[in-house]
Amino acid sequence: MRKTILLVIIIPLFLAVLNCASVNETQKSEKLPEVKQARFKEEADKELSHLFKINPVLAEELRKLPELKRGLDEKGLVALNRIVSYYIQSPKPDETKDLFDMILSIGKKERRKFSAPLQTLFWLAEEVDLPLGENFLKKYSKEKYRVNKNLGEDEDVIIFVYNFWEKTYETDKWKDTNEIIDRLNSPHLFDLFFRDNIAYDMPKRNMQIADRRWHENWGSYLQSAKVTIKRRKGTCQDAANLADEILSKAGYNVKPLQVKFRIPFLGSNRHWVGVLKEGGLFYKIADDYLQLDGIAGPFKSVKDIGIRVAESYGVIMEDYSLSQVPI
Repeated sequence: MRKTILLVIIIPLFLAVLNCASVNETQKSEKLPEVKQARFKEEADKELSHLFKINPVLAEELRKLPELKRGLDEKGLVALNRIVSYYIQSPKPDETKDLFDMILSIGKKERRKFSAPLQTLFWLAEEVDLPLGENFLKKYSKEKYRVNKNLGEDEDVIIFVYNFWEKTYETDKWKDTNEIIDRLNSPHLFDLFFRDNIAYDMPKRNMQIADRRWHENWGSYLQSAKVTIKRRKGTCQDAANLADEILSKAGYNVKPLQVKFRIPFLGSNRHWVGVLKEGGLFYKIADDYLQLDGIAGPFKSVKDIGIRVAESYGVIMEDYSLSQVPI
């Protein structure tokens, strides 16, 4: 009886001690990442403070990257260290500054959340070292993608981004739709993603209405940019809307254009594309019928774009109409 009483007392005490030990271990394991993250943040701040004394603009642009805002892991800290070292220790400081100026020139600085080409360089630096004095923009072939030089976006930077992005589309880098929208903050950056990711999809009568929203100006149901990105497909009207939503947010003048034409034996038809106005001229963008056409132009008028669209179908344009908002 005495042994039984002792066991009844001792076993709960033993279990309680074990439980306390496991709680303490759990607390330690939860605190460890926080401690590590704090150390990484401290080291990152030191790197950026050092860079700020030499190039404050670049230091601030690095701080804006989503990876730094979320908090760096060990891999990210290595990438940051490589970029800062590449800049500070460069044997060709003037050329290196010019290179980063070109990287930061893509997109409208006053409207973008962050520099997408700089983020791409960060991704590269996560994988490989950046040899001092070497121009990493010159390594990539220009045969895969044609840059429309009339828009003034640096060709080497766009080609660099294209060659790196195309290897990453199936990774977690392209899971966050909000970040994707913020990333596609220039005409060419949008076009790079659009041509490789958005497929044409015939309108479906049974499509859930929750996936679409009524646009009073266009008189039809449209997918939002987020839905089109998640589905990776949509109608030509959805494609034009995608360009409108994303690039308008980035500070560009983009509107959807509807072109009407008649196809022999098939009757009336229509096609939607995006129209970008830049420097008093017009460009065709987000054409899911001619995705490899890229950004076409410049055109002197919106009507000229309509004629080009009809000609791509081998017919003559009957009519065209821009969205209700004047461009």
